Amino acid sequence: MANIFTISGRLSGKLLNQPSVARVVHSVTHYISTEVQLSQIRMSLGMLKNKRNRHHIILGRTIYRLIHNNVDPFENPQVNTTIRVLNEIDLEIEAVEYELARRKAAMEEQKTKV
Repeated sequence: MANIFTISGRLSGKLLNQPSVARVVHSVTHYISTEVQLSQIRMSLGMLKNKRNRHHIILGRTIYRLIHNNVDPFENPQVNTTIRVLNEIDLEIEAVEYELARRKAAMEEQKTKV
């Protein structure tokens, strides 16, 4: 049984040294790594959107409590901080969406070259 694995290992080593197979393996590994990078960007985009939704909930809950207690929410520092954080999250989301679009365009450009 070990002899079969030795022979198959030698054959696969010889096969990978062939120029055409090496190009295919290189193309496949490049495609997989690119897809992994795109998936990581999509994951970070989803996490940022989730974070934004949680801060919307916090803002709504805080404003509701302040209005219920007859306090002006526009002068409250917690409301101002939450609004500032929401603006920062929106800027981060725009940056990640731009990066995702840029990487997709680069991937499409690579496809047209091949």
